[in-house]
Amino acid sequence: MNQTLIENRFLQNSSKPTENEYGETPLPGAPTCESIAGEKVVPQQFLEVNRTLQSVEKILGKVSVPSPFLLFAGQESGLVYLVCAVVGHENYPGKRSKPETPKIVYGRRWFLERSTPTSEVIQTALIAVKKAKEHELRESLKLNVAPNSSRTKRVVTTTPFNCHHDLPLMVNKRYEFQRSDDNFDLTQTLEAIRVDGLSLRALEAKRLSVGGTLYSIELYSNAESSGVFAEFTKRPIVFVCSKQTRAAFLHCLFDALLAASDAEVDESFSFDGFNRFSRGVCPSEIGKFSFETRNLDLSVSDANREFLHSFEDMSYRVDSSKAPRFNSGKLGAMQRTFLRAIEARAGRLEGYLPKEPEIKIL
Repeated sequence: MNQTLIENRFLQNSSKPTENEYGETPLPGAPTCESIAGEKVVPQQFLEVNRTLQSVEKILGKVSVPSPFLLFAGQESGLVYLVCAVVGHENYPGKRSKPETPKIVYGRRWFLERSTPTSEVIQTALIAVKKAKEHELRESLKLNVAPNSSRTKRVVTTTPFNCHHDLPLMVNKRYEFQRSDDNFDLTQTLEAIRVDGLSLRALEAKRLSVGGTLYSIELYSNAESSGVFAEFTKRPIVFVCSKQTRAAFLHCLFDALLAASDAEVDESFSFDGFNRFSRGVCPSEIGKFSFETRNLDLSVSDANREFLHSFEDMSYRVDSSKAPRFNSGKLGAMQRTFLRAIEARAGRLEGYLPKEPEIKIL
C-alpha cells in the first residue's frame, strides 16, 4: 500500500476527517493499526460509510471478473445497486434468433445499503458473478428425456436445473416429481447429458467401504461449447454420491459442477490486483490480520470518550436500520410465533427486534 493511498483512504485523528474515494470517513479519534508499509491506518469497522453510486462505481472499477461477465452499478429510487451481465448466446434459440448471435443478459439487482462497507460491496460483486454464472450453468446442463406426453414419442432435450420452472404449478404435481428411478445406468445417463455442449464420460466409479460411490467424470470439448465453463475440461469432476439412483447422481453431478464453477470465480476475481478469495490465500495469515485489525483497545478513557460515543452511535444507527417491520397476514403470524417460541424457551431475545407495522391514519 503506497503512501498516497494511505493518506487518501485512512486519514485519522484529524479535527476534520476527510471522506476517501470509497465514500468512507474515519471516526474522530478512531483506533489505528499498522499497515505492512509501517503506517498507522484506521480499520474498516471504524469508518463511517456514505455509499453512493459514484463510490460504488469507483470500487467496481478496481474489480476484475472472469470473461464473459461484466459488472454495472446503478441507482433506483435513491437505492444504489450492482448487477452482473454476461455476454453469450441465446440458451433457448427460437425461430427468430440465431444461436451464433451474441446476446447480453443481466442477473438480479443486488441493492446496497447506504452503510455497506467497501469490503462488503466487493463481496456482493463476487456473489453476483457466482450467481450469474450459476444461472448460466443451470441453463447449460441439458438432459435428454422421454416426456410423459401424448404430443410426442421422441426423446427431447431439457434443462431440468434451470431457474424458470413454474413452482406453484409443480406443487400440484408434487408426487410425480418423487417417483423412484432405481434402474440407474451410468453410461446411459452420461450419454443423455451435455454441459455447455460438452460431452461426459466416466473415468472411475468406485464403491466406498463407508458407503456411497466415488465418481470421476471427464468433460471433453466439441464444436458446440461456448467456452464459458472452460474449467470443466481442465481436470475431472470428482464427487461422492450416497445413493445409487439416477436422481441422486444428477443432483450430485450438478453440485460438483457448481463447486468447480464457483472455485474458478474465486481464483479469477480480484480487487485492485489482489485475488482475495483464491485458495492461494493462507487462512492462517487472514486470522493473524483479523486479530491485528479487530483486537484493538476500546476501553473507556478521557482520550477516547468522544470516539466511543461516535462509534456506539454509528453502530446503533447501522444495526437498528436493518431491522424490518413485522409483516401482515400469515407471514407476520409465522414471524411472531417463531420469535415468541424462542423467547419462551431461552428468555428475552437480544438484538434489534422487528418493528411493529406503521399505522396509517386515513
